[in-house]
Formats: sequence, C-alpha cells, structure tokens
Amino acid sequence: MPTVAGNVVAMSIFARRKLQERLDSFAKVVGKRKVARVVRALNIEGTESNEKRQLESLAVAWEVLIVSAFADLGDTKYERRMSNGRRPDVFFSDHGAALVADVVTVSDDQQHKKNPVDVFSDVIKEMWRDSGLQKGSLSWSVDGVDIQQPRHVPKHPGGWGLLHLSTRMRPINRGSLIRLALPPEEYLGEYLHERLHPFFQELRTAPHKPNGLDVCEEYKQGLTVRFSLCYSPQGSSTISGHYPSYTTMSDIESHVLWRRLSEKSEQFSLAQEELPRIVFVCDGGCDALRHSWGRGPHEYRLEEMIGHFWRRPVISEDQSWSWSVEKGISGIIVLPIAEINSTWSMPAKREFRLEPKPYWNPFCSYPPNETTAGLLQKVVSMLPIPVESPDNVLRATRSGQIPSRRLGGLTMSHNRVEMSGVELLKILAGELTLDEFCADYRLPSNPFKNALMTCQLIKSVKVEPAADRDDDKITIAVSYTHLTLPTN
Repeated sequence: MPTVAGNVVAMSIFARRKLQERLDSFAKVVGKRKVARVVRALNIEGTESNEKRQLESLAVAWEVLIVSAFADLGDTKYERRMSNGRRPDVFFSDHGAALVADVVTVSDDQQHKKNPVDVFSDVIKEMWRDSGLQKGSLSWSVDGVDIQQPRHVPKHPGGWGLLHLSTRMRPINRGSLIRLALPPEEYLGEYLHERLHPFFQELRTAPHKPNGLDVCEEYKQGLTVRFSLCYSPQGSSTISGHYPSYTTMSDIESHVLWRRLSEKSEQFSLAQEELPRIVFVCDGGCDALRHSWGRGPHEYRLEEMIGHFWRRPVISEDQSWSWSVEKGISGIIVLPIAEINSTWSMPAKREFRLEPKPYWNPFCSYPPNETTAGLLQKVVSMLPIPVESPDNVLRATRSGQIPSRRLGGLTMSHNRVEMSGVELLKILAGELTLDEFCADYRLPSNPFKNALMTCQLIKSVKVEPAADRDDDKITIAVSYTHLTLPTN
C-alpha cells in the first residue's frame, strides 16, 4: 500500500486521509515506480519545503483524485501512449463510455512572485508593531502600472474591431496586464526599512498628529515604485491596505489559463483516436477560475475566455480575418474551490466546496455521448470535499507557517472536554498558548487548570478520527478520587 508520509509533509487542499484512500485505487492502474514518484511529490520528502514543490504537490493530488475516480468506475489506462506519441493522464473505455482526459492545475503563483504585496504588508505590520504605537490607524495603498498596452486590432469592413462573440459582444483585447509598482521581492524588505524608517520615527515623536507619505520614484530603469501611507491618530492600532488586482483576466490570450489550454490543444492535435478529449482544469490558486463574472468593465469572465477559445478570429498577413475553431478538445471541466462564507466562522474552521463548471465545445470533432457525460458527472461527484484553499496553502508555504484546518467546536462539562486533536498538539508544541485557546472559545477560565485545582485526575482519553479532516476529536474525561469506608 502506498503511504502518504515523509520527512516534510506538504500541506494539502484535501485531507491526507482521503488522499491515502484514493492512492489505493490509483495504484491499481499505475506502475510501482510511478506510484513511488507520486507519493514523493505528495509528501515533498526532504529537509525543506518551497512554493514550487508545494504547487507540484497540489497538481499531483488533483491528478491522483481524478485518475482514481476513473479507475473505480471502469477500465482505465494511465498515461497510455496516443497515436501522436503524447501521453494523456486517462484512457477510459467501459460501460458504453469512452474518452481521453488530461488533468491540468492552474495557479497565479507567477503573478504573486512578480507582485509581492504580501511581503509589503508584512513589513509594514512589522514596522508598525516595532514603533510601539498603542493607538491610531495606518492605511497604505500601492499603485499598479500597465506593463502591456492593448494590441492594435484591424477593423473589418463594417467599421467594428474584432469582437469576442460572447454574451457581452465586446473587443477581445481591451485590457492590459497590471503589475504593482513595487521593487522585486528579494529587495523589498531592505528597501522599505530604509525608505520608511524616518516616517515611523516621526510617528513616534508626534503620535497625536496626522501624517502621510507618498513615494513615487524610479527604483531602476523601467521600474517605478509608487505607494502611499496615511496615519491617523484616531483608531485602535489598526492597519488596512489597498492595491489593484493583478490576477484578473484583463487580457484573454496572455492569461495563464489560455496558455495551458493551448498546450492541451496541441497535445491532442494529430491524434487519430476517435474519442472525446476532456481537459480537467483544477484550482491551484487561480483567481479567474473562482471569480468568473468579470468584476469590472475591463475584465473578462471565465465563460468569455472559453468561448473565445472555442472560436476566435485570426488575422492574416494581408490584415484580413477569419474564424478559427477548436476541434481537438471536446470539453473543459473547471474545478474551482470556493469558500463557504460564514460571518461568525473562525479562520481555522472555515468550510470549502468544489464548484464544478463544465463547458462543452460546439465545434469539436468528437463530442461526448450521454453515457460519457454521465460518467464525467460521476467522476466529479467522487472528488472529496476540500479542507483548505490553494491560496492559503501557498501563502502558508511562502510565510513558513504550518496552519491546519481543524475540527470546529469545543464541548465541555464539569468532567469532560471534547476538543480538536490538532489544537491539543499545538498547545503541547507551544504553537498555541492556553490564553489564546481560551480566548478563541471565549472561556472564562482554563478548564485544565480548573480540573487540576479541584484535584481531578484524567480518567480516560478517547481518540475519534474525523472522516474528512486531518484531525481527531479528543475526549478527555476527568473524575475525583472519592474516599470510601474500608470494606473490613
């Protein structure tokens, strides 16, 4: 049995217990060497974890879950060679359904590296904390710059520019790529400490006066730094920030999803297998997959991108244009992870869910039949409930944190405490103080200290594994030692 374990365990968007269950099905259709490689990727074995390896681990987890679901439903071949020499993840043929499928995980990780606003925010918080100010509020704003202007598009004889024929009927390239006006991540901390030290000194000297700082300067040729800070003596030591979104789909054909779909189209091209070709697009921390409605006049919806991918205008050398259609990919199943919003939920107890979105190509050469479409629906229904968002996983990796999505709730009586096993481990490891634990649950006093001070002893400890979480419910029962009369 392949096992998810290792020197360094990767944080995952799915419970590792669920991954272990699916690995057993995955191993039925995959050779031992490949299974061993997959397990190493899931565990990120070694002495150090990093964001690149974490992203690879997320992608492998998605692949294991989808391939194993096919394996449980019928005859599945993993990475079987196609007639064009390519090796898609799935060849399936059983119960009247047949298809070829490939799994791709899409992430905004490269955009995050180029726009280190999290590092900027952390440094500002650190300098604010070191200033020792007990009151007041600080707000910051980072500007964005256009790094690619919209391309010139010739007009057809009707006088209109080329339109993306979706529900919006608007030009296909009206946006530009946004880059935050900040120095590179590796130099940002040093730059901010040097540039902002005099400003925070002024705040310490005159905390009762409003103050502000506007920075607009050339960091190096071709790179401008533009941000501002605003201090108010009003407030209770709070910090807030604002910056333009750099992950929205402002230019369809420059987006990471477009590039990955184009790669898959090329992978299926020239293949002679007369089977539907399906692409599973999995969430590795890609904003456009989840926010598909187009949040501004210059931002595209996910549906617009895929519609443009199915059919798009092509400009010839003589400036004439024609329609090009995608025939190789039969359907795209997008698998974003969405947070279930709850006003009162604690950060470690938020819930997540999959929101699958199928898109069928009306121009494909090999459309799926009803049986195949039903099979795909079953595959998606077999995917486990996510326990974490990809963004949080990658953010925790960047910051070196080890957060956990633990069981919610604390049940307590005079002789029994039911709590999360992860929380108990964090208390024992010194990662969570008892004061913080009591504050999280609004306890008037420490229940463990109360038991100790009233001479209660531990009677039993019961561990109940959680089905969909990497956590256990720990029940600690305590009791008094009652003195009784001698029997003789």
